[in-house]
Amino acid sequence: MIDAGNYRPRRDSPLPGLKPGGIDSLWVRHRLDRTVYKAFNTIHPFALERGGRSAGRSGRIALPVSGTAGTWKGEILWLVEQLGCCAVDAGELHDSWRQQPEMPAYQADFDRAGLRRALTQATLDRRPVLEPRTHEDLDALARRWSPSSQLYEAARVALPAAIAPTQRLRA
Repeated sequence: MIDAGNYRPRRDSPLPGLKPGGIDSLWVRHRLDRTVYKAFNTIHPFALERGGRSAGRSGRIALPVSGTAGTWKGEILWLVEQLGCCAVDAGELHDSWRQQPEMPAYQADFDRAGLRRALTQATLDRRPVLEPRTHEDLDALARRWSPSSQLYEAARVALPAAIAPTQRLRA
């Protein structure tokens, strides 16, 4: 399962059992009893839609993927690349706090080197990077956003291969 969400205590209802400062993706993994990967949570849908570029082109936005190493993580990294972004392995799920709101990597649209640098600059004291008003504005935009046919088509092409990784891996 890919967790693309961002729990924000100021905005969202309390999550039973999630301690203040806890990692929401670990909470999701525990609640669903499933393997969870954190991805697509650092990019705003507008940027994902306009930011996809073919491999080798300049200006590709990098996206972190956190979770257990293995075939499925490789598939998610591959999916990020297929959608026109640079995939960056951001470590295990317990490291996913580095890509959460208020961290340097969040909605910064970095290239691969910039994203790696931002992930290492994240600190547990979680000093805000975006002002609360900016979060409110982005949340309001996200509620009104509707993906274009271009983004739907990119996902339609990439997702069937991601759903059947053993077929793709044999090819």
